Amino acid sequence: MNTLISSEAQPKSIDLLNDLDFVMKKSRFRTLLNRFGFKKTRGTSVVDILMSLFLLLFTRQSLSEGITDNDNVGFGKDALYSLLNNSKCNWRRLLLAVGYQAYNVISKLTDREKVLIIDTTAYGRNRSKNVELLSRVKDHSAKRYVRGFRLQAAAISDGHSLIPVDFSLLASADPKKRFCEMRTDIDKRTIGFRRRLEALKKAPFLAVEMAHRIKNEGLQFNYILVDSWYSDPKTVLELQKSAPVICMMKKGRTKYQVGEKS
Repeated sequence: MNTLISSEAQPKSIDLLNDLDFVMKKSRFRTLLNRFGFKKTRGTSVVDILMSLFLLLFTRQSLSEGITDNDNVGFGKDALYSLLNNSKCNWRRLLLAVGYQAYNVISKLTDREKVLIIDTTAYGRNRSKNVELLSRVKDHSAKRYVRGFRLQAAAISDGHSLIPVDFSLLASADPKKRFCEMRTDIDKRTIGFRRRLEALKKAPFLAVEMAHRIKNEGLQFNYILVDSWYSDPKTVLELQKSAPVICMMKKGRTKYQVGEKS
């Protein structure tokens, strides 16, 4: 593989490449890529492109610094964006499959109880203009509205390790709060089209789908941890079909009964 992140980070990158290559072989990563639609007929291989993306996390470089503006990388930005924009690549299934393998490794090292954590955060794209389904969303941490999406993510934790297992980007369901709509020429049979439709659904509904999907994959967890955004009775009852729910209840006039007390 001739992909380098930068000349300054080259020695460190080589060590990381060796480590990543070892993990990929142990996890049969190339087999997973083929299974979930990550295929290229020509040019730089998918593995090389993804390896460069993974290295960005460890070398703390931005996409432009490490790849798009880096002449040392063995492929151009067109190859990168072609992969990222491929509507047939199933990123969700790939993440879940890799997470399942990490889960099995960690489970052999500890018998601690595990919890499935589901949460949503703002994913700002303030400089973007023509991104599909770009919306005006509330950043509750900053207490202001931003251009972008809401990122709903799920991860399994035992208190020491955290394994990401699912994610979804959410746009505003209100057309008046969307700056762009989805493309009309995308193949409706693809995963990409289904993800675009999913982006318009409510977060609690998708949280229930996530919990069921993760459990059906074979990952076991003792509890589900969510915040008050998911604490309406209907959502809690649906989540409890996968595991007992821990959450803070929303403030209001609704009264709840615990045992014989209300």
